[in-house]
Amino acid sequence: MNPELYMRRCFDLARKGAGKVAPNPLVGAVLVYNNRIIGEGYHTYYGGPHAEVNCINSVADQDEAWIAQSCLYVNLEPCAHFGKTPPCAHLVVASGIKQVVIANRDPFEQVNGNGIAYLEKNGVAVTYGLLEKEGLALNKVFFTNTIKKRPYIYLKWAETSDGFVGNSKQRVPISNPLHKLWMQQVRAQIPSILVGRNTVSIDNPLLTSSFAKEQLATRLVIDPLLKLDRKACVFNNESNTIIFNFLKKDKQEHLEWVRLTEELPLPNQIADYLHMHHINAVLVEGGPYTLTEFIKNDMWDEAIVCVSEASLKEGIKAPVLNKEISTHTFTLKDNTISIYKHQDNPFI
Repeated sequence: MNPELYMRRCFDLARKGAGKVAPNPLVGAVLVYNNRIIGEGYHTYYGGPHAEVNCINSVADQDEAWIAQSCLYVNLEPCAHFGKTPPCAHLVVASGIKQVVIANRDPFEQVNGNGIAYLEKNGVAVTYGLLEKEGLALNKVFFTNTIKKRPYIYLKWAETSDGFVGNSKQRVPISNPLHKLWMQQVRAQIPSILVGRNTVSIDNPLLTSSFAKEQLATRLVIDPLLKLDRKACVFNNESNTIIFNFLKKDKQEHLEWVRLTEELPLPNQIADYLHMHHINAVLVEGGPYTLTEFIKNDMWDEAIVCVSEASLKEGIKAPVLNKEISTHTFTLKDNTISIYKHQDNPFI
Protein backbone atom coordinates (compact mmCIF):
# COMPACT_ATOMS: atom_id res chain seq x y z
CA MET A 1 0.00 0.00 0.00
CA ASN A 2 1.39 3.42 -1.00
CA PRO A 3 -0.73 6.29 0.37
CA GLU A 4 1.30 8.93 -1.49
CA LEU A 5 0.62 7.18 -4.80
CA TYR A 6 -3.13 7.38 -4.22
CA MET A 7 -2.95 11.03 -3.15
CA ARG A 8 -0.96 11.93 -6.25
CA ARG A 9 -3.71 10.27 -8.25
CA CYS A 10 -6.15 12.61 -6.48
CA PHE A 11 -4.01 15.56 -7.62
CA ASP A 12 -3.99 14.30 -11.22
CA LEU A 13 -7.76 13.93 -11.20
CA ALA A 14 -8.26 17.34 -9.58
CA ARG A 15 -6.27 19.09 -12.34
CA LYS A 16 -8.86 17.96 -14.88
CA GLY A 17 -11.20 20.57 -13.41
CA ALA A 18 -8.81 23.47 -14.09
CA GLY A 19 -10.58 26.39 -15.74
CA LYS A 20 -14.02 24.86 -15.09
CA VAL A 21 -14.65 24.90 -11.33
CA ALA A 22 -13.63 28.44 -10.28
CA PRO A 23 -14.10 29.89 -7.75
CA ASN A 24 -14.24 26.42 -6.19
CA PRO A 25 -11.02 24.50 -5.49
CA LEU A 26 -9.58 21.66 -7.58
CA VAL A 27 -10.49 18.36 -5.89
CA GLY A 28 -9.95 14.73 -6.78
CA ALA A 29 -10.94 11.60 -4.84
CA VAL A 30 -9.87 7.96 -4.96
CA LEU A 31 -11.50 5.00 -3.20
CA VAL A 32 -9.13 2.10 -2.43
CA TYR A 33 -10.03 -1.43 -1.33
CA ASN A 34 -7.29 -3.95 -0.61
CA ASN A 35 -4.68 -1.97 -2.59
CA ARG A 36 -7.02 -1.66 -5.57
CA ILE A 37 -8.73 1.51 -6.79
CA ILE A 38 -12.44 0.75 -7.05
CA GLY A 39 -13.64 4.31 -7.59
CA GLU A 40 -12.34 7.73 -8.53
CA GLY A 41 -13.74 11.12 -9.45
CA TYR A 42 -13.11 14.85 -9.48
CA HIS A 43 -15.03 18.13 -9.31
CA THR A 44 -15.84 18.64 -12.98
CA TYR A 45 -17.63 22.00 -13.11
CA TYR A 46 -18.80 24.78 -10.82
CA GLY A 47 -22.14 23.91 -9.25
CA GLY A 48 -21.79 20.25 -10.18
CA PRO A 49 -21.25 17.19 -7.94
CA HIS A 50 -18.10 17.26 -5.83
CA ALA A 51 -15.21 14.83 -6.21
CA GLU A 52 -16.36 12.52 -3.41
CA VAL A 53 -19.80 12.13 -4.99
CA ASN A 54 -18.39 11.32 -8.43
CA CYS A 55 -15.87 8.93 -6.87
CA ILE A 56 -18.40 6.90 -4.90
CA ASN A 57 -20.87 6.90 -7.79
CA SER A 58 -18.17 5.53 -10.11
CA VAL A 59 -17.83 2.27 -8.18
CA ALA A 60 -18.90 -0.68 -10.34
CA ASP A 61 -21.85 -2.80 -9.21
CA GLN A 62 -19.62 -5.78 -8.40
CA ASP A 63 -17.49 -3.60 -6.08
CA GLU A 64 -20.22 -1.80 -4.18
CA ALA A 65 -20.02 -4.34 -1.35
CA TRP A 66 -16.44 -3.20 -0.66
CA ILE A 67 -17.17 0.54 -0.29
CA ALA A 68 -17.62 0.38 3.48
CA GLN A 69 -14.28 -1.45 3.82
CA SER A 70 -12.38 0.98 1.62
CA CYS A 71 -10.18 4.00 2.33
CA LEU A 72 -11.13 7.28 0.71
CA TYR A 73 -8.31 9.57 -0.42
CA VAL A 74 -9.22 13.18 -1.17
CA ASN A 75 -6.91 16.18 -1.52
CA LEU A 76 -9.19 18.62 0.32
CA GLU A 77 -11.31 18.23 3.44
CA PRO A 78 -14.87 17.09 2.55
CA CYS A 79 -17.46 19.82 3.08
CA ALA A 80 -19.96 19.57 5.91
CA HIS A 81 -22.39 22.33 4.90
CA PHE A 82 -25.21 22.69 2.39
CA GLY A 83 -24.14 24.86 -0.53
CA LYS A 84 -24.89 24.28 -4.20
CA THR A 85 -24.62 20.57 -3.37
CA PRO A 86 -25.27 18.49 -0.21
CA PRO A 87 -22.42 17.94 2.30
CA CYS A 88 -19.84 15.42 1.10
CA ALA A 89 -18.93 14.45 4.67
CA HIS A 90 -22.51 13.25 5.16
CA LEU A 91 -22.27 11.10 2.02
CA VAL A 92 -19.01 9.54 3.22
CA VAL A 93 -20.62 8.55 6.54
CA ALA A 94 -23.77 7.28 4.83
CA SER A 95 -21.63 5.13 2.51
CA GLY A 96 -20.12 3.35 5.51
CA ILE A 97 -16.54 4.39 4.77
CA LYS A 98 -14.45 4.22 7.94
CA GLN A 99 -11.12 5.65 6.82
CA VAL A 100 -10.37 8.96 5.05
CA VAL A 101 -6.96 10.42 4.14
CA ILE A 102 -6.77 14.14 3.31
CA ALA A 103 -3.96 16.35 1.99
CA ASN A 104 -5.28 19.75 3.15
CA ARG A 105 -7.84 21.14 5.52
CA ASP A 106 -10.31 23.46 3.80
CA PRO A 107 -9.86 27.05 5.08
CA PHE A 108 -13.29 28.11 3.78
CA GLU A 109 -15.21 29.50 6.75
CA GLN A 110 -18.13 27.07 6.49
CA VAL A 111 -15.83 24.04 6.29
CA ASN A 112 -12.49 24.72 8.09
CA GLY A 113 -12.29 21.60 10.24
CA ASN A 114 -16.04 20.99 10.40
CA GLY A 115 -15.85 18.26 7.77
CA ILE A 116 -13.14 16.42 9.67
CA ALA A 117 -15.03 16.88 12.96
CA TYR A 118 -18.22 15.46 11.46
CA LEU A 119 -16.40 12.43 10.08
CA GLU A 120 -14.63 11.70 13.35
CA LYS A 121 -17.82 12.20 15.36
CA ASN A 122 -19.42 9.50 13.23
CA GLY A 123 -16.67 6.94 13.64
CA VAL A 124 -14.49 7.71 10.63
CA ALA A 125 -10.71 7.60 11.18
CA VAL A 126 -9.28 10.73 9.54
CA THR A 127 -5.65 11.40 8.63
CA TYR A 128 -4.73 14.77 7.14
CA GLY A 129 -1.50 16.39 6.01
CA LEU A 130 -0.40 13.79 3.45
CA LEU A 131 1.55 15.66 0.72
CA GLU A 132 0.28 18.87 2.28
CA LYS A 133 2.75 21.16 0.50
CA GLU A 134 1.92 19.71 -2.91
CA GLY A 135 -1.77 20.08 -2.10
CA LEU A 136 -1.31 23.75 -1.26
CA ALA A 137 0.47 24.35 -4.57
CA LEU A 138 -2.30 22.57 -6.47
CA ASN A 139 -4.89 24.93 -4.99
CA LYS A 140 -2.70 28.03 -4.68
CA VAL A 141 -5.47 30.16 -6.22
CA PHE A 142 -8.15 28.88 -3.84
CA PHE A 143 -5.99 29.23 -0.71
CA THR A 144 -4.82 32.74 -1.67
CA ASN A 145 -8.39 33.79 -2.39
CA THR A 146 -9.78 32.30 0.81
CA ILE A 147 -7.07 33.27 3.29
CA LYS A 148 -5.60 36.47 1.82
CA LYS A 149 -9.05 37.71 0.69
CA ARG A 150 -7.88 38.68 -2.79
CA PRO A 151 -7.40 37.04 -6.18
CA TYR A 152 -4.24 35.18 -7.14
CA ILE A 153 -2.33 37.66 -9.30
CA TYR A 154 -0.22 36.58 -12.27
CA LEU A 155 2.04 39.08 -14.04
CA LYS A 156 3.17 38.43 -17.60
CA TRP A 157 5.48 40.19 -20.04
CA ALA A 158 8.07 39.57 -22.76
CA GLU A 159 11.43 41.33 -22.90
CA THR A 160 14.59 41.34 -24.98
CA SER A 161 17.90 39.95 -23.76
CA ASP A 162 18.97 43.47 -22.78
CA GLY A 163 15.81 44.20 -20.78
CA PHE A 164 13.46 46.12 -23.08
CA VAL A 165 9.80 45.38 -23.80
CA GLY A 166 9.57 47.44 -26.96
CA ASN A 167 10.43 50.56 -28.88
CA SER A 168 8.31 53.71 -28.80
CA LYS A 169 8.92 54.23 -32.52
CA GLN A 170 7.61 50.89 -33.77
CA ARG A 171 6.19 47.55 -32.66
CA VAL A 172 8.92 45.02 -31.99
CA PRO A 173 8.01 41.30 -31.91
CA ILE A 174 9.67 39.60 -28.93
CA SER A 175 7.83 36.38 -28.13
CA ASN A 176 7.71 33.66 -30.78
CA PRO A 177 4.62 31.78 -32.02
CA LEU A 178 5.35 28.78 -29.78
CA HIS A 179 5.36 30.99 -26.67
CA LYS A 180 2.12 32.64 -27.78
CA LEU A 181 0.49 29.23 -28.20
CA TRP A 182 1.65 28.19 -24.72
CA MET A 183 0.28 31.42 -23.25
CA GLN A 184 -3.09 30.72 -24.87
CA GLN A 185 -3.21 27.52 -22.80
CA VAL A 186 -2.25 29.41 -19.63
CA ARG A 187 -4.88 32.08 -20.30
CA ALA A 188 -7.59 29.44 -20.66
CA GLN A 189 -7.24 28.53 -16.97
CA ILE A 190 -7.38 32.10 -15.60
CA PRO A 191 -10.80 33.77 -15.18
CA SER A 192 -9.74 37.37 -15.93
CA ILE A 193 -7.13 39.27 -17.95
CA LEU A 194 -6.07 42.86 -17.17
CA VAL A 195 -4.40 45.47 -19.41
CA GLY A 196 -3.95 49.23 -19.36
CA ARG A 197 -5.28 51.80 -21.81
CA ASN A 198 -2.00 52.06 -23.75
CA THR A 199 -1.93 48.33 -24.45
CA VAL A 200 -5.45 48.50 -25.90
CA SER A 201 -4.63 51.60 -27.96
CA ILE A 202 -1.41 50.17 -29.39
CA ASP A 203 -2.10 46.43 -29.72
CA ASN A 204 -5.94 46.31 -29.82
CA PRO A 205 -5.96 42.82 -28.22
CA LEU A 206 -8.98 40.52 -28.03
CA LEU A 207 -7.91 39.23 -24.58
CA THR A 208 -9.41 35.82 -25.23
CA SER A 209 -8.05 32.29 -25.55
CA SER A 210 -8.78 29.77 -28.27
CA PHE A 211 -8.35 27.04 -25.64
CA ALA A 212 -11.14 28.33 -23.40
CA LYS A 213 -14.06 26.20 -24.54
CA GLU A 214 -16.52 26.60 -21.65
CA GLN A 215 -16.08 30.21 -20.57
CA LEU A 216 -13.98 33.09 -21.83
CA ALA A 217 -12.06 35.21 -19.34
CA THR A 218 -13.49 38.50 -18.12
CA ARG A 219 -11.56 41.32 -19.81
CA LEU A 220 -10.34 44.05 -17.46
CA VAL A 221 -9.08 47.42 -18.71
CA ILE A 222 -7.64 50.37 -16.78
CA ASP A 223 -8.81 53.52 -18.59
CA PRO A 224 -8.73 56.30 -15.95
CA LEU A 225 -10.17 59.13 -18.08
CA LEU A 226 -12.20 56.97 -20.51
CA LYS A 227 -10.19 57.86 -23.58
CA LEU A 228 -10.41 54.50 -25.35
CA ASP A 229 -12.01 54.21 -28.78
CA ARG A 230 -15.26 52.23 -28.43
CA LYS A 231 -14.35 50.40 -31.64
CA ALA A 232 -11.52 48.59 -29.83
CA CYS A 233 -11.80 44.79 -29.72
CA VAL A 234 -12.23 44.72 -25.93
CA PHE A 235 -15.65 46.34 -26.39
CA ASN A 236 -17.07 43.56 -28.56
CA ASN A 237 -19.60 41.10 -27.16
CA GLU A 238 -17.33 38.08 -27.32
CA SER A 239 -16.77 38.27 -23.55
CA ASN A 240 -17.60 40.50 -20.58
CA THR A 241 -15.46 43.62 -20.13
CA ILE A 242 -14.92 45.77 -17.03
CA ILE A 243 -13.46 49.27 -17.42
CA PHE A 244 -11.77 50.62 -14.28
CA ASN A 245 -11.81 54.42 -14.31
CA PHE A 246 -12.13 57.62 -12.25
CA LEU A 247 -15.22 59.12 -13.94
CA LYS A 248 -18.09 56.71 -14.43
CA LYS A 249 -20.10 53.91 -12.86
CA ASP A 250 -22.50 52.13 -15.19
CA LYS A 251 -23.43 48.71 -16.51
CA GLN A 252 -24.67 47.42 -19.85
CA GLU A 253 -24.86 43.96 -21.37
CA HIS A 254 -21.29 42.53 -21.51
CA LEU A 255 -19.85 45.88 -20.37
CA GLU A 256 -19.39 47.52 -16.97
CA TRP A 257 -17.67 50.72 -15.85
CA VAL A 258 -16.28 50.58 -12.30
CA ARG A 259 -15.38 53.91 -10.74
CA LEU A 260 -12.28 53.91 -8.55
CA THR A 261 -10.76 56.62 -6.39
CA GLU A 262 -7.47 58.38 -7.06
CA GLU A 263 -6.72 58.35 -3.33
CA LEU A 264 -5.83 54.64 -3.12
CA PRO A 265 -3.51 52.43 -5.21
CA LEU A 266 -5.32 51.04 -8.26
CA PRO A 267 -3.98 47.46 -7.89
CA ASN A 268 -5.41 47.19 -4.37
CA GLN A 269 -8.80 48.56 -5.42
CA ILE A 270 -8.96 46.25 -8.41
CA ALA A 271 -8.01 43.25 -6.27
CA ASP A 272 -10.74 44.15 -3.74
CA TYR A 273 -13.33 44.47 -6.50
CA LEU A 274 -12.40 41.12 -8.08
CA HIS A 275 -12.50 39.34 -4.73
CA MET A 276 -15.88 40.85 -3.91
CA HIS A 277 -17.23 39.59 -7.25
CA HIS A 278 -15.76 36.08 -6.88
CA ILE A 279 -13.14 36.42 -9.64
CA ASN A 280 -10.40 34.45 -7.94
CA ALA A 281 -7.44 35.05 -10.27
CA VAL A 282 -6.22 37.65 -12.73
CA LEU A 283 -3.52 37.70 -15.41
CA VAL A 284 -1.97 41.18 -15.67
CA GLU A 285 -0.74 41.60 -19.24
CA GLY A 286 -0.52 45.37 -19.25
CA GLY A 287 2.45 47.46 -20.30
CA PRO A 288 5.41 48.32 -18.05
CA TYR A 289 3.53 51.06 -16.18
CA THR A 290 0.59 48.82 -15.23
CA LEU A 291 2.85 45.91 -14.31
CA THR A 292 5.14 48.14 -12.25
CA GLU A 293 2.14 49.49 -10.30
CA PHE A 294 1.29 45.94 -9.20
CA ILE A 295 4.93 45.22 -8.35
CA LYS A 296 5.36 48.51 -6.48
CA ASN A 297 2.28 47.82 -4.36
CA ASP A 298 3.39 44.23 -3.73
CA MET A 299 0.20 42.91 -5.33
CA TRP A 300 1.36 39.82 -7.20
CA ASP A 301 1.98 36.13 -6.64
CA GLU A 302 3.52 34.80 -9.82
CA ALA A 303 5.34 36.39 -12.77
CA ILE A 304 5.73 34.77 -16.17
CA VAL A 305 8.63 36.41 -18.00
CA CYS A 306 9.57 35.59 -21.58
CA VAL A 307 13.09 36.61 -22.65
CA SER A 308 14.07 36.54 -26.32
CA GLU A 309 17.55 36.32 -27.82
CA ALA A 310 17.02 39.66 -29.59
CA SER A 311 18.39 42.95 -28.25
CA LEU A 312 17.18 46.53 -28.75
CA LYS A 313 19.93 48.58 -27.04
CA GLU A 314 17.30 51.25 -26.32
CA GLY A 315 13.56 51.52 -25.87
CA ILE A 316 10.98 50.90 -23.15
CA LYS A 317 12.52 49.25 -20.10
CA ALA A 318 11.01 46.02 -18.79
CA PRO A 319 9.52 45.86 -15.27
CA VAL A 320 11.79 44.70 -12.44
CA LEU A 321 10.54 42.39 -9.69
CA ASN A 322 11.18 43.35 -6.09
CA LYS A 323 10.68 39.93 -4.45
CA GLU A 324 10.78 36.59 -6.16
CA ILE A 325 11.82 32.97 -6.17
CA SER A 326 12.60 31.53 -9.58
CA THR A 327 11.00 28.10 -9.52
CA HIS A 328 10.98 27.03 -13.14
CA THR A 329 12.75 27.96 -16.38
CA PHE A 330 12.35 26.39 -19.81
CA THR A 331 12.91 27.28 -23.46
CA LEU A 332 10.55 27.52 -26.40
CA LYS A 333 12.91 27.79 -29.37
CA ASP A 334 14.58 31.22 -29.04
CA ASN A 335 12.48 32.26 -26.02
CA THR A 336 13.41 31.50 -22.42
CA ILE A 337 10.43 31.39 -20.06
CA SER A 338 11.04 32.01 -16.36
CA ILE A 339 8.28 31.64 -13.78
CA TYR A 340 8.93 33.65 -10.62
CA LYS A 341 6.90 33.14 -7.47
CA HIS A 342 6.50 35.65 -4.68
CA GLN A 343 8.44 34.60 -1.60
CA ASP A 344 5.70 35.79 0.77
CA ASN A 345 2.96 33.53 -0.58
CA PRO A 346 3.04 30.32 1.51
CA PHE A 347 0.68 28.47 -0.83
CA ILE A 348 2.97 28.35 -3.87
